[in-house]
Amino acid sequence: MTKENNCERVICDSSSLESEGLGHKFVVHHSGQQLNSFVLRFRGNVYGYLNQCPHLFLELDYEEGEFFDISGDYIICANHGALFEPESGKCVSGPCYESSLEPIPVIESDSVVMLDDDTYTLVQE
Repeated sequence: MTKENNCERVICDSSSLESEGLGHKFVVHHSGQQLNSFVLRFRGNVYGYLNQCPHLFLELDYEEGEFFDISGDYIICANHGALFEPESGKCVSGPCYESSLEPIPVIESDSVVMLDDDTYTLVQE
């Protein structure tokens, strides 16, 4: 991947994601669809997912970028209270129990978070 292609894949600066803090929302184009997505940092690692609950496909955050429950241990669906493991996206409680969030392949490198799969492209706003 060229340096120019890397720039087109950058989602956000690494410093904008604090562990168990606010996530960063973005839109990707994949398989002919534009999909709302997010990245967040949990226990020092960065994870990316589609921003939709597998129960009714509504966005998860209750305020802009607020994806964690009050304990900071789980991603929470603001609409139904479902709880998801940040590392795997697996639902551990709620109406979509044992289903999972759809992962978005991301990587952290050179102080930025970027897409890590050529089948996804960022939609520039």
